[in-house]
Amino acid sequence: HLPSMASPVSQKLEEKLQCSICLELFRVPVTLPCGHNFCERCIDNHRNKQEQTANGARRGYTCPECRYSCERHLELKKNVTLSDVVELARGGRVRAEGCEVPHVGQSGGSGTDRKGPEHVEGSSGGPWAAPGPGTVPAGLH
Repeated sequence: HLPSMASPVSQKLEEKLQCSICLELFRVPVTLPCGHNFCERCIDNHRNKQEQTANGARRGYTCPECRYSCERHLELKKNVTLSDVVELARGGRVRAEGCEVPHVGQSGGSGTDRKGPEHVEGSSGGPWAAPGPGTVPAGLH
């Protein structure tokens, strides 16, 4: 259960982690060149609708937030950090609703039981070594 002091802050944080198209927590967040983030599926649907028009077929599409013009075949990359923060928020929401989920570091283990994407890139080996190029850690499909 979150302390009452944290509730307004956590509510504001959760609002920042919502896609402005579907109004849900981001699912596979991607970032447009203007810096705005959307669910991959939401922005794909938006792009497809805009590109079906005569002007869109020539010019591409615009950001739903600021109307920045994006190229037609722009490949959008997953915002990995934002995705990780959203998953933390999802976990916090579950704990806030009364589910008993142990906090990281309180399991009494040696610390090697924590595996996450934040420890994969640039690793020099050891228990956090990357599984190999092109692989996705379990649970992140």
